[in-house]
Amino acid sequence: MKFNWGTGIFIFITLFIISMIAIIIFSFGQQVNLVTPEYYPKGVKYEDHITKVKNTSLLKEKIAYKRTNNKVTLSFPKEFAGKKISGIIHFYFITDFEKDKQFEIVLDTNRKQELQTEGFTSGRYLIKIDWEDGEKEYFQEIDINL
Repeated sequence: MKFNWGTGIFIFITLFIISMIAIIIFSFGQQVNLVTPEYYPKGVKYEDHITKVKNTSLLKEKIAYKRTNNKVTLSFPKEFAGKKISGIIHFYFITDFEKDKQFEIVLDTNRKQELQTEGFTSGRYLIKIDWEDGEKEYFQEIDINL
């Protein structure tokens, strides 16, 4: 077989097309991790989130946390003593939203909640606490390594 310019160009274009098809097939198999699966609907409600953060900044003290071996204890401010607190505690795993954990807020009489972290993937989490006291809504984030 005689190898000339036409044969070389044909082989190059054929290999290029095959590699582009392989890249397209490979890219369809990749997982896309947005911040959350409901990223766009949450973006529309961002003004509510700003109000919650502003309400939290007006508190005299923030939610404190204490980390021990297999648990995290969250202590709510004294301002909420005797109030009915409801909301969500979301452990947001930075690199993979499928490893996130979510808990309902159920405080004991000392305004504390203990959360077991056994079975969590080791790494950096953002604890996103979204709660209300019947009058106002609040939001606080805590950066923690487990």
